[in-house]
Amino acid sequence: MLNRASGQIPTLATKHSGVPVRLAQEAVEVKAALYASKTVAESTPKTKTALPPGVTQDAFDKAILELKHSLGSENVELNDKPLVDGWYIEYPEETRTILTT
Repeated sequence: MLNRASGQIPTLATKHSGVPVRLAQEAVEVKAALYASKTVAESTPKTKTALPPGVTQDAFDKAILELKHSLGSENVELNDKPLVDGWYIEYPEETRTILTT
C-alpha cells in the first residue's frame, strides 16, 4: 500500500489542484506532520446513511429511486463508501483517476 504521507505534492504548474511552487516544500512538511500526528484510522466504515432532518429512510429511498428514474441509475451515486481521513489539499487517488479519464 502506498504511504500517503510521502511523495511529492503537485504544484499549480503541473496540476490545477496543486500548491503554489513557492509553498511546495512547506506543503510537504505540513503533510508529513499531519500524517505523523494522526490519531484515527485512515478509513472509517459508515454505519448508516445520514438523512436530512425530518426525512425518513422510506422518503429518502423513494427520492433516490425517482432521481435514478429521471437521471439514469449511472448518474446517481450514494456515498456509502468508507470515510477516508487524510490530506485533502490533493484529490484522493480514486478521484484523480476519474478526473483524468
